[in-house]
Amino acid sequence: MSETDLKKEFDRIKEQKEDSLLSSLLYLSKYHKRPASKESLIAGLAIHNSIMTPSMFIRSAKNIGLIVKGVDRDLNEISSKALPAVLILSENRTCVLLDIDKDSKKAKVVMHHVSDSEEWYSFDELNPLYLGSMFIIKPAYNFENRVDKEVDIIDNKRWFYRTMKKNFFIYKLVIIAAILINIFVIFVPLFTMNVYDRVIPNKAIDTLWVLLIGICVVLFFDLILKLIRAYFI
Repeated sequence: MSETDLKKEFDRIKEQKEDSLLSSLLYLSKYHKRPASKESLIAGLAIHNSIMTPSMFIRSAKNIGLIVKGVDRDLNEISSKALPAVLILSENRTCVLLDIDKDSKKAKVVMHHVSDSEEWYSFDELNPLYLGSMFIIKPAYNFENRVDKEVDIIDNKRWFYRTMKKNFFIYKLVIIAAILINIFVIFVPLFTMNVYDRVIPNKAIDTLWVLLIGICVVLFFDLILKLIRAYFI
């Protein structure tokens, strides 16, 4: 290659525009806590002229656990629930839309071809650049990591005693009910024994009625206590 050809190639590289889609995806990977580098994002992709295409953008985002959906929306139609999103701009450029204020007609974006800082732009400034298409990016649900790593695992023993202390009043009622139920069990054979051994031989009808009323009261409270115990358990 001649010196002239080398100079032309060097000038072509200098004039080459930044890969906006790749820069936007790199920004969103950090935003959604999917750390990645430019090299890892383009790994395995057939990048043409060092520029990422929309199909490659979707594929690369999927590789890091992000779901991408392409839609057509006017700026006034974009919901804040769809953010952050990537807006497709003219001249093969993109920007990351972070927030939108429809009352003041302003949008907070990151223009990677300008700077990596977040800036507010008016709709009048964005509309001439915005082509009306955008990518909505959301993190894919990770079924293998449904518990946040930052959640502290409570010690099993401490959890047990804390639960016992918190529900001590209920446990106390259940224990009292169980004791009374076991005591009430004795009353039925005592009633039967006294009726057959003393009441019937002596024909003590008044005593029979008293004992009968007493055993009915005992059986009634026995039923109530069993229902209470079953409810708490």
